[in-house]
Amino acid sequence: MSRKRRSALLLASALVFGGIAASSLVSCGGTEQPGPSEQDEFTSLSIKNKADLQAKWTVGGEDRKLEITTEPSTNIILAISEGKVKITSSDDTVVSAQGVKLKALKAGTATITVKAGSLTDTVEIKVDERVLPTTTSIADILDTSKSNTGDVLSAKGEVVQIADGGFFISDAKDTFVYVFGGSTDGLAVGDTVYVVDGSVDNYGGVNQLKNPKEVFKHTEDDINVEHTVTTLTGEQLNSVNAKKTQVIDVTLTVLKEFKKDKFFWIAEGMNEKTVIYTGYVNANDLIKLNLKTNDRYHIKGLLNGKGSHNDELYNFSNRLNLYPITFEKVESIPVTGIKLTSKAGTTLKQNQSTIIKTEITPAGAAADVT
Repeated sequence: MSRKRRSALLLASALVFGGIAASSLVSCGGTEQPGPSEQDEFTSLSIKNKADLQAKWTVGGEDRKLEITTEPSTNIILAISEGKVKITSSDDTVVSAQGVKLKALKAGTATITVKAGSLTDTVEIKVDERVLPTTTSIADILDTSKSNTGDVLSAKGEVVQIADGGFFISDAKDTFVYVFGGSTDGLAVGDTVYVVDGSVDNYGGVNQLKNPKEVFKHTEDDINVEHTVTTLTGEQLNSVNAKKTQVIDVTLTVLKEFKKDKFFWIAEGMNEKTVIYTGYVNANDLIKLNLKTNDRYHIKGLLNGKGSHNDELYNFSNRLNLYPITFEKVESIPVTGIKLTSKAGTTLKQNQSTIIKTEITPAGAAADVT
């Protein structure tokens, strides 16, 4: 056999043996080689309504929705919830993406990306500054000769107090208007806000802006109005003018919880027909305080509105509405005595009513008397 032929046979044998050896390694539990890549869930993915999304859009404008198409077609909302389709914003302070819903939050540009496996599509969206509404001064809103009840007006002001059903704003010293029915989400005392298209409504002798179309903060404008704070005693509260909104400073004692999170208060020197009512306050603030009968608090707040209250337990002809801004607990005054007296010359008789006056000592203490 020639040397050349022998070398070819040896090479062929080596190749055959090598193939058998490699096959034996796999079949005997060796590490398997990775298989082919997983196929994408979809063969195509696109944002269908790019032109609509890129139309002129201003901060706070109506929310927009992505229209996404895929092949094969699918329920996009379900696909997003299952993580098969992902939507992101390059700047969620400009445009936020919550599923397919987009919100215009700040002037600028953001790119929205839709991704499914290796497939992507994008759309660049520009947001313009909000067109600010024409506003009426709060003084003119309160002046019925200039704005009649039922007028639809807009105002700009600083948030002074946040209540359960709305909030107070001010744009000038000692001038306030109550915004009833306006959203308080994200608002804080000191924010500058625009109240858009609220109807002027008269409540308790004071005009208010009712059910505005929109309320939004304006972070680039700072009003910082300084107001007069008046310290009032119980004697002064007996005859105070509550038609004009004013900031007061007063120390009050919890008389009774009237309804859940709604309280009556009294102050030293107040007569038996006068009571302070704090029903118009953020319920969460009261829950945190865990108010109890006879607790005393130093309160700064807005006094606004006067009426009466009559039920089987209480009969107040002078109920003053207080919208607290701050609470500061102070030491309660313990009751040392309760004296009941009837009208001079009145004799108590069976089945005959009479007026009994309650006198609690010392002055400023409160008792749960029924």
